[in-house]
Amino acid sequence: MKRVRDEQHPRASTAATASNTDGQCVLPVNVLGFPFRTVCGPMVGASDLAFRLLCRRHGADLCYTEMIFASRFVDDPTYRMAKLQTCAADRPLVVQFAGNEPETLAAAAALATPHCDAIDLNLGCPLPQAAEGGFGAYLSAQPHWDRLCEIVRAIVRAVQDPMSLPEQVVAPEASQDRNPADTTQTPVEDARDPTQVTQDRSEIVADPHEAAGQASLREAAQIPVRRRRIIPVLCKIRLLESVALTIDLCLRLQACGVAAICVHGREIPAPRSHRQQRQWPADLAAIAEVTRALTIPVIANGNTQRGEDVEANLAQTGAAGLMSAEGLLQNPLLFEMSGLPTQRQLGDVALEYLQLAREHPPPKLSVVRGHIMWLLGKSGKPSWFKPAANTSWLKTCVRWHQLVQTRALRQRRIPLTLHFWSRGCMSLWGASYTSLPFGLQHGR
Repeated sequence: MKRVRDEQHPRASTAATASNTDGQCVLPVNVLGFPFRTVCGPMVGASDLAFRLLCRRHGADLCYTEMIFASRFVDDPTYRMAKLQTCAADRPLVVQFAGNEPETLAAAAALATPHCDAIDLNLGCPLPQAAEGGFGAYLSAQPHWDRLCEIVRAIVRAVQDPMSLPEQVVAPEASQDRNPADTTQTPVEDARDPTQVTQDRSEIVADPHEAAGQASLREAAQIPVRRRRIIPVLCKIRLLESVALTIDLCLRLQACGVAAICVHGREIPAPRSHRQQRQWPADLAAIAEVTRALTIPVIANGNTQRGEDVEANLAQTGAAGLMSAEGLLQNPLLFEMSGLPTQRQLGDVALEYLQLAREHPPPKLSVVRGHIMWLLGKSGKPSWFKPAANTSWLKTCVRWHQLVQTRALRQRRIPLTLHFWSRGCMSLWGASYTSLPFGLQHGR
C-alpha cells in the first residue's frame, strides 16, 4: 500500500522540541527523567533480563520488557513474577503492556509502577493474535481512537495519582536491621501488601509471600522498587495508512498525557506477509514528519543493522532516541561499534549472554536457545538446537554439550561455555568452536 504523504502538516507547538542546524533533535536526556538515546525494544520471548543486561553493557540506555498481557499480569502472580524479572542493574526499565480494557490496563500499570521507570502501551504488534484480541496495532485503527484515548488516560491516571498506588507500611524492625550497604533484591509476587525497607534514596519493597514450586523463578525475579513515584507513560505505534493520519493519532495521544512516542517506520503488514515486510526498509522520512509535528520526544524504530545506522537514522528522523529490536538480537554490539561484528566477537557475546543467563535464568530454556541461534547463525537452524520431545532441560543441555564437544573441540580457537539448569540446579561445561553453528551443521 502506498502511503499518502502530506507536503505540510501544522505542528502543535515548537516549545518542547529543539533541533540543531542539521535537524537532529537535541532534547535533554532527562526530558523523561532518564536517558533514552539508544533503546532496546520489546521482543516476545527475547527481552529476558539476561539479554537486557547484555544490551546495557554494550551501550543501550533504556530497555523494554517483552509485551505483557495486562489481564494475566493482574490476575496471575506467577505470570507477573515470570514476566517482570529485573534487578538493580536493570534500570531504567520500561514495562510494556498489551490489552484493550482501560480498567485492566490501569490496574496492571499501577502494579508495575513501583518496579520500573515508565509504562508503555503496545500499539504496534501486527500479529494475527493481536487482530483477534483487539490489541496492539489494531487498537490504533481510526475507528478505535475514542477507546484508545480512554485507555491512555486511565493508564496516565493510574501511574501519576499517588492514591492509585498500593499503600505501603514501614516495618520498624526491617528498617532498623537493614544494612545500608546491602543491595539484596526482592521478588514481586503481589505489590499490594509489602513490607517496606530503605536503600539509599529509594524505598525498597519486599513481599513476604512465597509461591510454592517457584524457587528458581523467585531468585531470578528480584525487583528493586520505589514508593509513590510518578512515572511517564509511553506508546509504541506503527505508521498508519497516511502520514497525516499517523500525526493525528500521535497528537491525540500527546493530548491524553503520553510523554513520548516510539514510531516503527512500517505499516501493519498484510496477512501472511509479516516476515517479508521486515525486509522492506522503514520509512524514516515519515518518522521525521511525525517528529516535527509533536512537542513530545519521538523514538525512531527501524533500519538499524550496523553501528553507523544509529547516527544516520537519528540525523534523518530528528528523533530524540533510536530503538532497535531484531537488530540487537543479531548484533548486541550495535550501539557501541560501527560495522558488523566478527564471528569471534559474536562468540564472545554468546559466552557473555550464557553467563548472564546462568545468573538470571529465563523462565524457559527456549529463550536461551533462541538467543544462541540468533548470535551464532539463526538462518542455519541446526537441528541439534531443537530439544527432543519429552526431554528435560537437563538432558537437552547435556546433548548440546556433547555435540559441541565432539564436533567443535577440533577447532580449539574460541571458548564457548554452555550452561544448563533444571528447577534451579545449574551447571556448566567448557567447549570450543570457530564457526558455530555453520561448522557443526557441516560436520567439521
